[in-house]
Amino acid sequence: GLATINIHGTTEYNDWTESTITWNNARYNADQVAVVVNENDELTHVADFTFPEPVYEFIVYYVDVTDYILNLDSNLVTLILSDEEVSGMYCEIYSKDASFEEQKIALIYSNE
Repeated sequence: GLATINIHGTTEYNDWTESTITWNNARYNADQVAVVVNENDELTHVADFTFPEPVYEFIVYYVDVTDYILNLDSNLVTLILSDEEVSGMYCEIYSKDASFEEQKIALIYSNE
């Protein structure tokens, strides 16, 4: 099967920092699986991205979140990536601190 990444957003969860957030202390995570817990409907579903095929090389994929960002009444937003179907697929997603440019995920936003 193919792996799908689900993207959720919120303007209500901005009390974290890049240097301190982990899966274990994040507010909306389920225990031991990459599922978002949205009990109070604080999160908005922004997009889903299904990887086109399993590959064994680094490929950059882009997800456009412009419409979501432009409709916010806030300058701060948290985007959360998850695997809601718990597909069991192994997928590596790297932060901006990855050592190789092709290992980074890119969420596109345009203010035009």
